[in-house]
Amino acid sequence: MKELTSSLKDKNPAREDGTTPIYLAAEKGHLNVVTYLASLLEDPNPAKSNGVTPIYIASQNGHLEVVRYLASLLEDPNPPRNDGNTPIYVAASENHLDVVKLLTNVSKEPNPPANDGATPILIAAQEGHLEVVKYLASLLEDPNPPNKSGATPIILAAKFGHLKVVQFLASLLEDPNMPNQGGITPIYAAAGENHLDVVKFLTNVTTDPNPPANEGDTPIFIAAQNGHLKVVQFLASLVEDPNPPKNGGVTPIHIAAFKGHLDVVIYLASLLDDPNPASDDGTTPLDIAAEYGHKDVEEYLENVLRLRNQD
Repeated sequence: MKELTSSLKDKNPAREDGTTPIYLAAEKGHLNVVTYLASLLEDPNPAKSNGVTPIYIASQNGHLEVVRYLASLLEDPNPPRNDGNTPIYVAASENHLDVVKLLTNVSKEPNPPANDGATPILIAAQEGHLEVVKYLASLLEDPNPPNKSGATPIILAAKFGHLKVVQFLASLLEDPNMPNQGGITPIYAAAGENHLDVVKFLTNVTTDPNPPANEGDTPIFIAAQNGHLKVVQFLASLVEDPNPPKNGGVTPIHIAAFKGHLDVVIYLASLLDDPNPASDDGTTPLDIAAEYGHKDVEEYLENVLRLRNQD
C-alpha cells in the first residue's frame, strides 16, 4: 500500500460514484489501512456522490475501532448523507449498540432527524432493537418523536410486531396509544398487521381498545379489511359495537365483504342484529360481495338473510 501510494499524486483516487480507497478500507474494517490513508489526506472522510462517508459505512458494518479512529479526526463525527441519515442512524438500524454509544458520546445531538424526520430511535424501534431503543431513550427528553409523516417509535414497533419494544416505550409514555396527526394509534398499527400479542398488551394499557382514526377507521376495521380474524374476535370481545361505521357509514363487515374475507364476514354477521347494514349511500355487504365477485360471501349472506327472514 505504501509503495503504491508513494508514486501517486492523488493518494485517494475516487471512482465515478465517489468511492475511494479509504472508503473501501473502512467498509471492510481495515483499521491499519484507514489509519495510513487518513494520514495522507486533508479530508479523511470524503463523501461519495450520495453523501455516504467512510465513517458512515464503518458504522453501518459495526466496525467500532474504525469508527472510533475516524471520529477522533472529525469536527463532525456524525455527518449526514444526502438524505439526512447519519452514522448514528445507520448504526441504530443495524443494531450496533457499541457504535451508537460511541457516536452519541462524541456528537452534539444523539437522535438527529433525517430529511424525512426519521431518527435513530425511530429506526431502532421499527427494527426491534430493544437495547438500542433503551439506550437512546435514556438520552432523550421525548423518547417517542414522530417523523414528518407522523409515525412514532411506538407506532412502528407495534406495526412490525416488536412487543418488547412496545412494552418498553409504553412504560415511558403518559398515553402509550396516543394517535399521530392522522389519528393512527399503535393499536391500529398492530391490528392491521395481525400482531395479536401487541394488540392485547396495548388494550390493557389504554381506556379505548378501538379508537377511530381521523376518517373513522378503527382497529377492528383495519383488521377486518386485512382478514385478521383473531384480532377482530379479540377486539370485538372488548367493545359494545363490534361493527362501528367509519365516515360514509362503511363498517367492518362491509370491508370484509369487499375483500372477500368469508371467515371475518361469518364472525361479524353472527354478532349483528343486522348482518347486512347499509352505508350512507345505501350499499350493503351483500351488494359489495356480488359486485366484486366474492360468490362465497354473497351466498353466505343471502342464506343468513333468508334464515333470519324466516324467523
